[in-house]
Amino acid sequence: MLQREDVIVEGDEEDDDWETLRSTSKVLPSNISRPSQRHDDTGLDGMLHATVSGSLAVEKLLWQYKPIFTISQLVLACGAWVLLPLFNPDSANDARSGGAGLESLWPGDTAFLLQRDCADLRYQCWRWLTYQFTHASFTHILGNSVMLFIVAIPLEGFHGHLRLAVLLNVGVAVGAAFDSFLQNSYQLVGMSAGVYALMGMHYADVIMNWGQMEYRYGKSALLLVLILIDSVAAMVSEFSGDGTNVSHAAHFGGWLSGMLMGVLVGRNLKVHDFEHYFQAVAFVILLIIIIFSAVWLSGWPPRTIFQAEQDAWCWVRQVYNTSLFQSNNWQCVFCSTDACTKSWATQRYIELVSVDACFANQ
Repeated sequence: MLQREDVIVEGDEEDDDWETLRSTSKVLPSNISRPSQRHDDTGLDGMLHATVSGSLAVEKLLWQYKPIFTISQLVLACGAWVLLPLFNPDSANDARSGGAGLESLWPGDTAFLLQRDCADLRYQCWRWLTYQFTHASFTHILGNSVMLFIVAIPLEGFHGHLRLAVLLNVGVAVGAAFDSFLQNSYQLVGMSAGVYALMGMHYADVIMNWGQMEYRYGKSALLLVLILIDSVAAMVSEFSGDGTNVSHAAHFGGWLSGMLMGVLVGRNLKVHDFEHYFQAVAFVILLIIIIFSAVWLSGWPPRTIFQAEQDAWCWVRQVYNTSLFQSNNWQCVFCSTDACTKSWATQRYIELVSVDACFANQ
């Protein structure tokens, strides 16, 4: 559509020419307000800024919602880590050694674990969510908070408070499930799985709103770089021995659930028929994860998919008995039944031991 502000006008003569042109021309409304500003997806400029399909772009809608949930989550997580140990100073140090936060106020009752010395905790359902409000160290809470701030604000601005809250907490729960049957950490704390769920949601955003993103290539490259950096960091920490307390299984479970949930319920500016197939696949995968988790975790004692049934255990201690073991070294003893634990508990020299210490020399 011809607009006067698009033309440089100097003096009354140009005004008369404009009026003559407008009166002798047929003018119809157009959806394209500035054709000269179109961008070519195939050029260098297209790598950063591409033409969108339709009149709406994701980037123009990133501030439709204020970051209410993001700020609330940060306040709850950081506040729990800083303040709750003050309400229970007698056990603050013990709780902080296993994570400060809700565990400082209710030690042993909020972190995620399936059993404790063969006591069945699988049905304490609150643990699947409350463990996100305990963090093991200052660097743990700092890293999660910074990442949450970066990845959550643009998502909440576009998708809204409710979607973000649901996806983060689903990621927390699915991350716990993946840790259970892939890694089986003794005690899981932190909101990392929820943060990874939001990273997964960014991938879903690119998939479902590809044609409506002006910076789709740049965002895709950034997401690829992030996952490469995280993968390299995970491998380095594992090979160096510093990552034994990091639940990579929970991270992966959170990321996968975030991507699947984002495809299924995320905001989609322009629905295409083929996207319904994406949603169907996402629904089936989520259903498989839920069913498999329920079936696998029904077994006792809890074990990972890499453990044989006869290798499962729920109790571990170190025992010193030279006549029994024919050795002057302490030995790790694992049990999976009450009879086994009661038998070994009568030993004179018996101490607590971490599972990592038992397998350190294997």
